[in-house]
Amino acid sequence: MQKLKYMILLASLSIFFGACPYESTVPIDSPQIRIDSQLLGDWKDSKDEKEHYQIKSLDSFIYEIIKYNKDEREETKYNAYISVINTTKFLNLWEIKSDQSNSTYNLYKIEKMDSKLLIISEVTENIIEKFTTSEALKIFISENMHHSFFYNKEKMKLIHY
Repeated sequence: MQKLKYMILLASLSIFFGACPYESTVPIDSPQIRIDSQLLGDWKDSKDEKEHYQIKSLDSFIYEIIKYNKDEREETKYNAYISVINTTKFLNLWEIKSDQSNSTYNLYKIEKMDSKLLIISEVTENIIEKFTTSEALKIFISENMHHSFFYNKEKMKLIHY
């Protein structure tokens, strides 16, 4: 019986901590913030040694991010750019798919603590509002970004190496 309770607890925690970021059909805005050269290079997740990220510049505004998973020996490619709302930086990120299907944007708050540490907070998937314009999305974020419920509880810490 104790084992069953333990398994149920683990399953509940994995669902809770396995949350996904909010998906939007529109970005916060168009790419306007130039590449920050301190973000370029190799980054590792402080909690998950199996995953690491390589960040390159695709052009003057867009990052190319490659996520490597050591266990599965696979890589996932993304493009991203930064938007700023009231001095807070957000990442508009979309997966590069081989079938070239329409991508959705995942939104993250990013905090550069110094040149070696990034804190990434996912905008929660629990937001039910859908937006058809970037302007409406940006207003919504501006009005709600200071609430704790706006982000998933688990933050990712990336360390530059």
